[in-house]
Amino acid sequence: MLQGEGLLITHCTSVHTIGMAFPIDVLHLDRDGRVTALLRNLKPWRLGPWVPRGAAVLELPAGAAAATQVGDRIELR
Repeated sequence: MLQGEGLLITHCTSVHTIGMAFPIDVLHLDRDGRVTALLRNLKPWRLGPWVPRGAAVLELPAGAAAATQVGDRIELR
């Protein structure tokens, strides 16, 4: 992933980094784009938690979500 880019996975309540070579930041989003859970620096070969009310997951380069908090609303462009 390049700086300023991410991967949005819709209809997703959990992620893993099995097979990845680098850590990522993971934002679990509800239907309104609010952050319901946040994993910073999820290392390769790890399983993230199940977030039952999640509507989507946004995967970002590690460190990209440093200023993000649970409850923030994310605007996608």
